Amino acid sequence: MKLLARVLLFPLLAAAVMLGLSVPAAFASNGAQHFNAAGLDFPLGPAPAGTIPATCPFAADSSADLTFLSGNAVAYQGGNGINAEGTGQFTVTETDGTAFVYVGHAHVWANLTNFTLSFKGSGADGNLSVHIVGNKPHPNQLANVTCS
Repeated sequence: MKLLARVLLFPLLAAAVMLGLSVPAAFASNGAQHFNAAGLDFPLGPAPAGTIPATCPFAADSSADLTFLSGNAVAYQGGNGINAEGTGQFTVTETDGTAFVYVGHAHVWANLTNFTLSFKGSGADGNLSVHIVGNKPHPNQLANVTCS
């Protein structure tokens, strides 16, 4: 997920903050726009080799997607970032179309160069915990995935 975060998530978050999330309502006096997080979607793509532990029921080359079902979000004026927290659905889809769905607590914070994504939930196949930290200008990327 390190490579994935650098390649896919940064442009997605930049576009969401600069285009989609700054439009719906006027900014409050502190420069922040508060809105319902339901429907925010963060497609993550497949994880790089070695990121998915053998305890997970899905294949390591599966694609992942985090969608907020409910919660609160804040977009900061001028493309200075987004913060969303609430209930999310983390879906992992294998190349053959088999989907593993987990529901639980989700949190995403991002600006144009850094992000943190956390999810902890459960599904029919057990528990899933994902924590990704990315810092675009530096090689310090962190991806932790745990299945039980």
